[in-house]
Amino acid sequence: MIVSYTLFMNHSTQTLLHSNTYANLATVSPDGQPWNTPVFFAYADGAVYWWSPIAAQHSQNIEHNHRVFMTIYDSTAPEGHGVGLYCRGVAHQVVDSELTEAIAIYNSKAQQFQLTPSDCMGVAPTRLYTMPITEAWTNSEDSIDGYYIDTRKKIVFKI
Repeated sequence: MIVSYTLFMNHSTQTLLHSNTYANLATVSPDGQPWNTPVFFAYADGAVYWWSPIAAQHSQNIEHNHRVFMTIYDSTAPEGHGVGLYCRGVAHQVVDSELTEAIAIYNSKAQQFQLTPSDCMGVAPTRLYTMPITEAWTNSEDSIDGYYIDTRKKIVFKI
């Protein structure tokens, strides 16, 4: 069963999740090397979903260390006006019993690649992954003695 919870976030952060196409997914290899890759994503009920090859470096890293970090932002925003979402979570392949619901979430955003269960199980070289967000922050701004300071504000969760 996919757990639902609410992220209490402002309108601009919600817009990021629903209007952006790509997120940066950061993982760590078994020997401690960082890896960061863009992934097409869909979001629903406090979790992010993406479809990737099993052999991709980030997928292999997730098999060894499920802890990941994701950033989502509008790279077209003018300097000083960007909104970012910083998310920490534990990623895994979507299990077969949850594929139907997860595929519906992914397909609601995807246009070119509409998934079916056969794309994500058995001998298929790809899987659908999910990361329930366990912690999240958004950027904010402050100033100290007139100097601009980029800060982070924690987003509150309610399960």
